[in-house]
Amino acid sequence: MKSMMSIVLGLAATGVLGAETIKLPSPCTDSGKTVIQALKARHSERAFSDRDIPLETLSGVLWAANGFNRSDKRTNATGLNKQTIMVYAIMKSGAYRYAAKENVLVKVCNEDLRPAIAAQQAYAATAPVSLLVAADLSDPIYTGTRSALSNYDAGIVSGNIYLYCAANGLATVCRRSMNQDALKKALKLSDTTVMHLNHPIGYPAGNGHAACGLLSDKAERNREAMRLFEKCINTNDLELGRKLIAETAAFKTPVSSTPLYGAEGYLSVVSLMRKSFPDVQWKLVDMVADEKTVAVQWECSGTFNGEAPFAGLQPNGRRFTTTVMNFYSFDLGGKIYKDVAATGIAGILQGIGAIP
Repeated sequence: MKSMMSIVLGLAATGVLGAETIKLPSPCTDSGKTVIQALKARHSERAFSDRDIPLETLSGVLWAANGFNRSDKRTNATGLNKQTIMVYAIMKSGAYRYAAKENVLVKVCNEDLRPAIAAQQAYAATAPVSLLVAADLSDPIYTGTRSALSNYDAGIVSGNIYLYCAANGLATVCRRSMNQDALKKALKLSDTTVMHLNHPIGYPAGNGHAACGLLSDKAERNREAMRLFEKCINTNDLELGRKLIAETAAFKTPVSSTPLYGAEGYLSVVSLMRKSFPDVQWKLVDMVADEKTVAVQWECSGTFNGEAPFAGLQPNGRRFTTTVMNFYSFDLGGKIYKDVAATGIAGILQGIGAIP
């Protein structure tokens, strides 16, 4: 039960993006296609949907471009390990510098600089966000034969952006064109800063690229919703649940003779399970999505050491791990209105010793 309100949350992107500093959600690092699938799907695209990018997705593409995958190392390699690359997110609400260590966007300009990014190619200004890849060359090492090092660094960042977008159903294209004078002034860049390239990023316009392995807007929206739903059920986040689950969604449970409705009803069932399994968690292993339905494979695990019995058995400290299949149906507004569980209960009962 989880709805695409990832978009609504992400569109918090436009509401929140008035702030001076935006704390990004942690990037989802186990989503999207495999590397091989992403390489097959990678292509340049110059037409963008008017749909906004959720903050979680923006966080992911920024992390892929120039984030930290180790305590002191980045996702992108750099010449002599100088790590001189800087990434700016250019949006309608302003321009932001990506501070990777803190995982925040720091506002540097209130102006919509997308026309300056687009320059003579107007299509680029229609993308909800453009990532500007720059480099600080103040280190004296960037002279002579080493003066071009940051060019290669920027190319690696561009490759990372392309792969993340291909893996997660986003459209992008690498560009050199931009109004450098206007950008340098608005972003208050030093004379030693070089603007290498930019990537307009958004969801593809229409559904014309399904053959390339990209999902439709609604299918991708539903996938984003399920990623947020994973967070919702593992944290019992009622506010998030209300964004994801239709108020009229009915859920049947053995503890109630009548259905339970909406986010409150669904999370009350989760809370009941936690009385038996306080540490119960669901991990999204895989999913298949279309515009109306998402099939999800969950890995569910927990320890039977709570205060309540389960299936007539008293808590015994035993632990279970099982695979669960659920099918989620989405209404026209993009919220989950039905959840059908295909498998899973037998694995729990076996794990806690209720059945052989």
